[in-house]
Amino acid sequence: MKKATQLKSLVVSMAIAASAAATFAPVAAQAEVAANVSAVSNYMWRGMTQNANAAAVQGGVDYANENGVYAGTWGSTLGGTNGYEQDFYAGYTGEVSKVAYDVGYIYYAYPIQNNADFSEVYVSGGIAGFTAGLNYSVTEAAANAKTGDLYAFASYGADITENTNFSVTVGNQNYAESNKKSYSHAQVAFGAGDFTFAYDKNFDSAAGGINKDKPVLSIGYSKDFIF
Repeated sequence: MKKATQLKSLVVSMAIAASAAATFAPVAAQAEVAANVSAVSNYMWRGMTQNANAAAVQGGVDYANENGVYAGTWGSTLGGTNGYEQDFYAGYTGEVSKVAYDVGYIYYAYPIQNNADFSEVYVSGGIAGFTAGLNYSVTEAAANAKTGDLYAFASYGADITENTNFSVTVGNQNYAESNKKSYSHAQVAFGAGDFTFAYDKNFDSAAGGINKDKPVLSIGYSKDFIF
């Protein structure tokens, strides 16, 4: 089954890399390894539930070098016979004229499912809390699936206090296959310490999956570890 639907592991890895990145850093730059583990009430991605509105356990490990290179892996339970998802990614992040950028590749693997894997290349840029980016599918394992799916998003995030923050994201998923319904979605998220409260809304009832155009509230708890 082709994945119908912004991925926490990727966001975490980009944040780690961005914080460590230095444009034109020396070759012998220091590296950082970090891990994350979380429990969520619903695994939401691009406005779609990935596990039939059930709870999920997730975690990942990331490597980031001060020269901007990063790589990592992240996984999540999917429930039932769907098993789990395991993602692998690598990229490069830096900054030019105060604009942060990130380019990379991510492979989505579903070891228990047949012909469900796919991969994307991505690029994003950000300044003063605003971020915009594109993801483009380059491989598809599913039968009759086409490459060329395009996901575009824009977001804004900021700290409220030292331990609280918020973000707003809007996105559009466009499929290369003519029989796949493209859709738009939005998410508003609030973070307090290790807790995240997110509100997702898919604006297309025909492509919204089991939630259709109903709003979804999810709660997550996560811990990060720096080695």
